[in-house]
Amino acid sequence: VENEIDSQVDDKLGIKEDNELDSYVGTQSQNNKPINSFKLKSVDQSVNSLVALGDQLGVLSIWSSISNKALLVIRDITNGPITDISWLNSNIVSCSGLDGYIVIIQLTDDIIGGCID
Repeated sequence: VENEIDSQVDDKLGIKEDNELDSYVGTQSQNNKPINSFKLKSVDQSVNSLVALGDQLGVLSIWSSISNKALLVIRDITNGPITDISWLNSNIVSCSGLDGYIVIIQLTDDIIGGCID
């Protein structure tokens, strides 16, 4: 079953051979084998992907695939957990909190690098 799932993941990601793989990502078990893992190819440094994350303390952070630090961290953006995050175009992020508020943020090129269309 595990090989069948790996094969399906490989097909979705367009991976043809195991030697194309760069690393495994997932939770490590006691015998140091990855479980619930998926395979990743090398990250193309010319492609910039953004990810917005919200947590239970009302902190919103924006991360880039070409940086190991958050581009932006906003604390107490809501009075409680962030329940949903959505992107509009490439530079507008909206998030809602359990407190019922909706926050809309427009990101400028100096934050996101101006490389996303």
